[in-house]
Amino acid sequence: MKYTLRFKTIVLLALFTLILSATALTVSSSIISSIINSEYCRSADELARTVAAVLDGNQVERLSRKAQEIYHATENKVLSDEWGSPEFNEYIDRFSSLEQDADFLSLREQLVRFQDQNNVECIYLGWMSAEDEIYMYICDADPEEPCPPGCLDHTEEVDYTQLARGEYQYPAYITNTEEYGWLVTSNMPIFSPDGEMVAHCGVDISMDMIRAKQKEYTVLTGLLLLAVSLVISMIGILLVNRVLVKPLKILADAALNYCEENGEELKHGFEQIRISNRDEIGDLADSMKQMERDINDYYTNLFAAKQEIVATREQAQKMNEMANKDALTNVRNKRAYDVEASRLETAVKNGDKEFGIAIVDLNYLKKINDRYGHEMGDKAIQKICSIVCRIFRHSPVFRYGGDEFAIILRHHDLMHIERLIGEFKGELDALSRDDTLEPWEQVSAAIGFARYDESVDGGIGDVFKRADDAMYVDKQAMKVVRED
Repeated sequence: MKYTLRFKTIVLLALFTLILSATALTVSSSIISSIINSEYCRSADELARTVAAVLDGNQVERLSRKAQEIYHATENKVLSDEWGSPEFNEYIDRFSSLEQDADFLSLREQLVRFQDQNNVECIYLGWMSAEDEIYMYICDADPEEPCPPGCLDHTEEVDYTQLARGEYQYPAYITNTEEYGWLVTSNMPIFSPDGEMVAHCGVDISMDMIRAKQKEYTVLTGLLLLAVSLVISMIGILLVNRVLVKPLKILADAALNYCEENGEELKHGFEQIRISNRDEIGDLADSMKQMERDINDYYTNLFAAKQEIVATREQAQKMNEMANKDALTNVRNKRAYDVEASRLETAVKNGDKEFGIAIVDLNYLKKINDRYGHEMGDKAIQKICSIVCRIFRHSPVFRYGGDEFAIILRHHDLMHIERLIGEFKGELDALSRDDTLEPWEQVSAAIGFARYDESVDGGIGDVFKRADDAMYVDKQAMKVVRED
């Protein structure tokens, strides 16, 4: 179906105003939502921090210790997901004595008072276990359905590894669940008089009302913007139709036909049009004709140049890959390592210092070459390389020398280096005991690792040397074991 330029102009103006209005509505709604979230999170953090500071640290410490003693003495721990089940009730009954504890009653009274004064959803005390990754409620001031002492939750928003590192403060976060609606939750640490973190003060603030108001205002604003968009569209349509549409229709038709012509043929669509306007429209028509002539003059050369550029780029990419890849193992080579090391030096200067280097050296390669031939030696190199790549699959592996590999470790592999080295040695040990394998398949290798330490390392080369030294120590130890 063919549409007129006037119709397209109407549609474009309508779409433009609608998109502009929708963008304004989306941006304003996002800004308002961000401000609301920020203010609610700030309020939750301030209230949680205030309550944590006001509560008696001795009382909180005593009550927390008692709850922890019962928790650690209980073998069958039941999460709140099984609320109401016989197993859950039996587990919670172990903590029932705490509800009569003087410290519990005193703290709950204070929490209720804070809760009523600040008109929040709930204030409570909890204890987190980084080892078990749970949050245990100690004292809950919720007037309707309080979590009893000992109730356990696995709070996904809490980074338990952060807790294990001794970072106890958890800034407020927002959740939206079917059961509780919109909530902003903050947990701030409570410290005993001697400075030990003994519990967290949690604050829940409902955002359902403000979310409903925000939705209402968003709808009203959207309707207003829609009305304004319609008015602007009508005015714009009248002006565009009168000033531009008619004289531009000829140029628009020529442009449409121009685009529909075969892309490999010379084009003459603009040369055939006749426009006598002595204004910008006439200038535009002359410019289009000149553009068409220029395109026809240079089209063949440009097309050929494009093909040549594509071919050159593909060839350059292949050559670059070949220059940085080891032909035998298909991992990166020493040249690629040098490039990566240079990048790493820059990263260290910019403050990114969390990395390590591991060196793997294949044992007995000369014996394999002398006894079974260099082809089998190559297979041994490929075998050890495949093991290294599989164990350290999150890290780049480089064939640094004939039988030596370098691994740059960051993030996941750096965090689990000891376990990965253990897996590596365990796999090689299993291969050495597998009598079904050929001698060159029973590969043996030494491994050494060093983590960057700015107090001793002046650069990447120092880390590499310490890793290499560690590898030689491992190699000597393997020789002693072999001789025994």
